[in-house]
Amino acid sequence: MEGFKDTYNGAPWISRSVEDELLRSAPYNYKNHHMGYWVKGLRQVGKTSLLEKFGKERYKSCIIFDLSDEEIRTSIEHELDRVFSELGYSAYDKRYACAAFTKLVPSFADDPSTLLILDEIQDSRSIYNRARKIVRGLNAKVAFSGSHLGNVIFWDSYNDPTGDVQEFSMQPVSYIEFLNSIKGLEDYMSLREFTRGSDAEALRSAKKYWEIYCELGGFPASLTNFLQHGNLESAKSIRDEGLNKHLATLSEKSPIHSVELWKNVVNYIISSIIQGNSPNDLVRNKHIYDRFVLEFGISEKLISDAVQWMLKSDILGLINVKSDFEDDDSYFNIKYRFNHYAVLSNFAEMLINRNVIAMIKGARDEDFVLNSLISFSKPLNLKQIFSYHSHAGFPSEEVDFFFYTQEGVKVLVEVKNSKGKTISSDRILADKRADFLIKFCEGTVFVKDNTFTIPMWNIDKLSIIIPLIDQAYLNKTSLEDEYKRFIDFKGN
Repeated sequence: MEGFKDTYNGAPWISRSVEDELLRSAPYNYKNHHMGYWVKGLRQVGKTSLLEKFGKERYKSCIIFDLSDEEIRTSIEHELDRVFSELGYSAYDKRYACAAFTKLVPSFADDPSTLLILDEIQDSRSIYNRARKIVRGLNAKVAFSGSHLGNVIFWDSYNDPTGDVQEFSMQPVSYIEFLNSIKGLEDYMSLREFTRGSDAEALRSAKKYWEIYCELGGFPASLTNFLQHGNLESAKSIRDEGLNKHLATLSEKSPIHSVELWKNVVNYIISSIIQGNSPNDLVRNKHIYDRFVLEFGISEKLISDAVQWMLKSDILGLINVKSDFEDDDSYFNIKYRFNHYAVLSNFAEMLINRNVIAMIKGARDEDFVLNSLISFSKPLNLKQIFSYHSHAGFPSEEVDFFFYTQEGVKVLVEVKNSKGKTISSDRILADKRADFLIKFCEGTVFVKDNTFTIPMWNIDKLSIIIPLIDQAYLNKTSLEDEYKRFIDFKGN
């Protein structure tokens, strides 16, 4: 083990991109009201720890209320009922809002140097619906955190606080965030080792940590446990504990309380999405409902509600990309993908049959590349990312995605999941009317003409490759030439 770079409360800390987003957030909205933070995401992805660390480092006082604690939740609800009934529905008097929290915490200072965190907001309908009043009724900064489940539990009966809070979506730990947390990879992460050839020790380390990351998924607790103790089996047990909490939440919060049924619903959704179905297809599939009804003896409506509930809760997390793009931009379909394959594959490993696991392992690298492209889209000014279907001219394993760079250059992306025959890069580029191709596979870094081949575990180096593509386009040279110039420059 090389160890870890950062700590918090004596344990390894993995820095997250959301931290920078919080720091850059605007303090006021267009009506000059100060704004609160609203951090959403899957359970067990580190929302509470992130806000706690942010509050203790950036504010003079940080007060946290855990709304999953029934006694705490009931006390806050009672005080808010009291002060807001006295206050009236439309008024926002800071004295009364402050009184509710001062009674609970006498030392509460209602000024901008205080961060008040209301955690697990989805557990309280009353507080969820009063988010706007709380933000406007306090001088202190207010932060809410909770899982996407709140969007489902209160789907038809909650007041949207949009305009008074800034929303931040927190995903599981990414592979790049994990690499950045490891002491000993500084040369690799600062690009120096990337230019010395694929046999560099840092690149081998990246492969090792890639395999560990694939085993553990994106749960911070399991990854930090591994960084601290170096015991993979111990870290996997923590991962499984986190996944079981997801399953328990499904059974507790949803209309269906059968763990076994939820395993089958998860199985159905995962396998169907991988095969190219949309959420609407899943909801309308009467054939699958008949099988569920026979197997579990419950109504078709309840099964339909379960599938819709699962999709809305975003526990698996779906994103969509344009597909079947035509040159005149006149036609496209939506293709859904999973937004974090590491969590998904480990979820399946615990709950799903072997056939679905095999399907997931065949698709997960594609989703991993897709999500990495999306994460780079803003800093590198990428245009819309598109997905090819199998009928677009090649088998789906040959060309998976394409995107346009800041300079409008069309770049193809191929994710090679296994060994086998491949169509030549020149033919792919000619047939797809593109100039550049990025291939992800197992192996070494290799650049030939306008094709850049790179191992999956070096995916963070898209931050180098994409600007080099634009440079080659502007200079009317090959990608290979620009890469050689880059290596010579870094070597000096």
